Amino acid sequence: MSPRVTRLLDAVRRRLRLAWAGETAQLAAPWLAGAALLLVVAARYLPWTWAEPAAVVVPGAAIVAIIGYAAVQRVPQAVVARAADRGLRTKDAFASALQFAPSNDEFTARIQARADHLAAAARAADAVPLHLRVKRIGAAALIGALAVGLALVANPQDEARAVRQADRANIAQTAKEIDAEAARLALLGADAKAAAERLKVLAEELRRSDSLNTADDALKRAADDLQRQVKPDALATKAATKGLERSLSTQPLGDRGDLAAAEQLEQAAASLDAKSPDERTAVADRLDKLADTQEAGAPQTAQALHDAAGAARSGDVATAKAALGEAANAQRSSSASASAQQAAGDAA
Repeated sequence: MSPRVTRLLDAVRRRLRLAWAGETAQLAAPWLAGAALLLVVAARYLPWTWAEPAAVVVPGAAIVAIIGYAAVQRVPQAVVARAADRGLRTKDAFASALQFAPSNDEFTARIQARADHLAAAARAADAVPLHLRVKRIGAAALIGALAVGLALVANPQDEARAVRQADRANIAQTAKEIDAEAARLALLGADAKAAAERLKVLAEELRRSDSLNTADDALKRAADDLQRQVKPDALATKAATKGLERSLSTQPLGDRGDLAAAEQLEQAAASLDAKSPDERTAVADRLDKLADTQEAGAPQTAQALHDAAGAARSGDVATAKAALGEAANAQRSSSASASAQQAAGDAA
């Protein structure tokens, strides 16, 4: 085919794509405008923050998709030639030129010359005219205007969305504060680990909460869980263990006031063998006094101290040492329990 015919067919191909995109867009326009109106109406009755933006995005995305498909769809040369012949009423001149293009005889030359002559005066716009569907465009414009007007009117859901946004901000702030408290408790050591872990779980529950009610329920459940870990005698246990620590810090059983109470009790047990009967009696008197301070909050520690004092007075060093070991373990246990309950109480 001659360059002139090729140029014409290329222009017709572009025109076919444009015509297809225009017809498809006009066909879809009322439906797309209706979808936008439906989304705007839904946004006034449902708590969907995405509905109004979607009313703009959906029609826009559909038009872009139509144009994109039109630009890339394949239009065979034979279809283009038949469209040119039909639109220009050239009685298959271009289709014949395409069909006989591979041949090189006189008959083919006359066909090619005729097609070239027709292409000289032909326009792609005449071959593929564009049609404006007034009714469809008018319907789409009317529906679209209604959607725009409705979107510009104050939406009763706006206030509700603002409240929900403020609620989510409050919940997020609370979760952040609880995370900070969990981190603080985690630094206190193993005794506070359970309380710290419960707060971490709570913070995650809050981040998944979609309303103040669900967040409040999560807070109450966590507070109840933590409060159950605090025994009625928690304050007495704390006072007893802290009191024993302070007492042995100011008046140590041995020569190491910097040691913890449990370690001093173990050191005292180790030194009993080397003490005279009078020294053991003095140690027993001190142990009884310490035991009296533990009766209310740490009864197990108190009993072990009384047992150690009695055995030391009677000269039963082995029993006294064993009882002092029990007292040390009881002190550690009571101290850990007091710390854990203190952490649970703080977390609650």
